[in-house]
Amino acid sequence: DELGGRLVDLDEALEVRRKRKARQEAELRAVRAAHSRVLAQRAAEDAALAAATTAAVELRAKQGAYTGAVEAKPFSLPNPGGGRDLLEKASFTLVRGRIYALIGRNGKGKSTLLRALASRLVGDIPPALT
Repeated sequence: DELGGRLVDLDEALEVRRKRKARQEAELRAVRAAHSRVLAQRAAEDAALAAATTAAVELRAKQGAYTGAVEAKPFSLPNPGGGRDLLEKASFTLVRGRIYALIGRNGKGKSTLLRALASRLVGDIPPALT
């Protein structure tokens, strides 16, 4: 604590309390701003996902099922909460008939990756893939 357990006059104690409260309010504003950015990004991702899903279903109805391999060209996956990218220069190939698993610890970006792929935001995923 700024006062260090010593006796102080009332004005000094009130000033320390005012500074502490201002610091806490600034931290709360920063957290709220970060939360608003994440919500806005999530809303944009949801809109992109809805548009990609609609387009993929329409293409599937016209062209039939997509039967080719899915090859995601190198991409980076930004961290929705800010900070370092979750993936950098990542790529993969998925072959029809194989079973794949996406494994990782909580909060490491598995759902974020799948949402970004489904929305066609990363990886150059074929538009007809449903």
